[in-house]
Amino acid sequence: MTPIQTNKTVFFDKAGDPLAGSIYIGQPSQDPRTSPKTVTLRDSGGVEFTASQPLTVSQGRVVYNGKPIVALVDGDHSMLTFDAAGTQVDYSQLVEPASGSGSPADFSEVIRVGLTLSEIKAFNVSVGDTVRNVGEVTATDGLGKDWLAVSATGSPGDDITLINFANGLQGKLYQAYPGYQEATVTLGGAFGAQTVEVVRVGNVVTITSASILTHTINTVVYSGSGVIPAWARPAVETPNNYGNNGDTLLQIAATPVGEIYLRYHSMINNSSAPTTNSSYPPSLSYAV
Repeated sequence: MTPIQTNKTVFFDKAGDPLAGSIYIGQPSQDPRTSPKTVTLRDSGGVEFTASQPLTVSQGRVVYNGKPIVALVDGDHSMLTFDAAGTQVDYSQLVEPASGSGSPADFSEVIRVGLTLSEIKAFNVSVGDTVRNVGEVTATDGLGKDWLAVSATGSPGDDITLINFANGLQGKLYQAYPGYQEATVTLGGAFGAQTVEVVRVGNVVTITSASILTHTINTVVYSGSGVIPAWARPAVETPNNYGNNGDTLLQIAATPVGEIYLRYHSMINNSSAPTTNSSYPPSLSYAV
């Protein structure tokens, strides 16, 4: 079986924007609504099941339960496309599998990826390609985006919602893509050269230590200011109780200025509890 979409990662409406609507797949040269052809969906775990028609399309991609999914069909087929209003967008009597295609491709797949915005602008793209810049100026600035390559719109690229490719085509903003970022940071402050791992997946940041953190005796212990990268800093302080040591509550927090601090509190006396280490490797997760 081959993907029902033969050469691009997305479907388009009449305006050239990513399609929101539905698709019918049928026997070649016939109305897919009355002569359907079996379409198989394959999820991210590799499980395959027969799709009901029409297939739902969102942001140009075939979706199931709201998520992009691989859609497969055997051999030649016809295709009928509608937008969300039920208006016919396109009818193809005969769609042939792409030459040499023998393995399915996920419609959510991005064709090409570059580290920065300037790098992807140099790509020799075709209309319908999707490209991603991991970052904008650097690969770690957290400003990555996905772009759809389109014919020149007549409007100048602003690098915000429209970019200019070197070959004369343009890219429309498809979605902001914070993606995956990670960094090992030195805490400084009362923690000296000790480090923690900072990971961002989408809009969720996780801070973890691989070992117990030590420091001079205190009840609240701060790292240096600004040690959390800008792409991982919370908008408000984010405390988390990561455990307890006997009657002492152990807390870690991140601050908007990029600090990390540990706080120790006696649950019996309801007062601060001075100590010299974190008792356990502390961890913290929050949304940004």
